[in-house]
Amino acid sequence: MVKKLKKKVITRKKSTRTKGPVGFFYFRRFVIISVLAALFFTGVVAITQTQAWFYFYTGKEQFIPNDPSKTVGYFHGKEVSVPTTLVSYDMQQEKKVVLGDTSNKRIEVDLTNQRVYAFENGNKVYDFLVSTGKWGRTPVGEFTVHRRVPVQAMTGGSKALGTYYYLPGVKYVQFFGNSQIPWWRGYSFHSTYWHNNFGHPMSHGCINMTFADAETLWNWSGDTGTKVVIYGTTPAS
Repeated sequence: MVKKLKKKVITRKKSTRTKGPVGFFYFRRFVIISVLAALFFTGVVAITQTQAWFYFYTGKEQFIPNDPSKTVGYFHGKEVSVPTTLVSYDMQQEKKVVLGDTSNKRIEVDLTNQRVYAFENGNKVYDFLVSTGKWGRTPVGEFTVHRRVPVQAMTGGSKALGTYYYLPGVKYVQFFGNSQIPWWRGYSFHSTYWHNNFGHPMSHGCINMTFADAETLWNWSGDTGTKVVIYGTTPAS
């Protein structure tokens, strides 16, 4: 029995000697916890910056309310004037728009030729020259118009990369999406006043249209539910 007890004591002493300093043990634990906490809070911040979180948290539509007092916008480091016709919006006029049946309507976006076609009962009724994605890809596939916003502000891009934009007074915005690319990702048809280079890619993924063409498409579409088909290959310039 004595020999066995001596062996146990010797074993315990050996195991105690092999352990590192107590301070190092707690320091290692502190580092691990700090890393996990940093990853957790980084994830939380990333999630709360998404449009999906904004919709979940506020229950509001995914758009930046327009501020009529803003008469200057910014596009890729340049100031652009916001036309007063876009800033001043008559909500009573919007109420007069008669909502139509969208079941026989279809909007096609031809990326190769930078055009938008509107079809009704199989017949092409409109043909618009547009600008699609350059600094962000315009998705291809079949979509549906899910949200329509008469006027709003838009912002995005990167100041570090020189692609930042803040554009108040964007009118006739029609968001589209599907099960893979939800409408709140921000792809839409909308009016454009910060460039006049239609026929060439100029957007961050949306379909840029002239004010008159965006208004025509808005009134013709009439309501959510219009089918959108996007195809082709975006030209380099």
